[in-house]
Amino acid sequence: MDVMPKKSILRPDVSPLRDAAPSLQPVTITVRFPEQGKEPDEAGLAAIDELVANPTFKAGGAVTIWGHTDSRGSDKANLAASKKRAEAVRDYLKSKGVDTDRLTVIPLGESRPIAPNRKLDGSDDPEGRARNRRVEIRVQPPVMEAQGGPDATATREPEPLPE
Repeated sequence: MDVMPKKSILRPDVSPLRDAAPSLQPVTITVRFPEQGKEPDEAGLAAIDELVANPTFKAGGAVTIWGHTDSRGSDKANLAASKKRAEAVRDYLKSKGVDTDRLTVIPLGESRPIAPNRKLDGSDDPEGRARNRRVEIRVQPPVMEAQGGPDATATREPEPLPE
């Protein structure tokens, strides 16, 4: 039994709506860095490569790159290290052909830890510090212009840091 799609009985030129393509959603990844590391390791590069293949990334939206460190060292040194990490990711994306107008680098130093750097007894927490040495990358879907087309160069504020 063949089922024919419904058509309008009032207007024969109106046919059923096609399923709309799913809308693009923001994508966030975290790239870990080794202690004293200023370049992503192989796993980090693989994660960035996977991000570049994501449909949201391919659509051409804004990319925000936040650099982070653990709490070892001075605030000034940690801010500089987080900037170098974020810039290393930016430079890798540029080497992949990503337009620099899409990329925003924000160094945060040790100000936004996601894990404790010390245990409750005050001793060092190497696992926590390792989790804090990272770069977070968020890709936003492109801003749509009034005519309905993507505009990757539209002026936007960088996205707030993910919680």
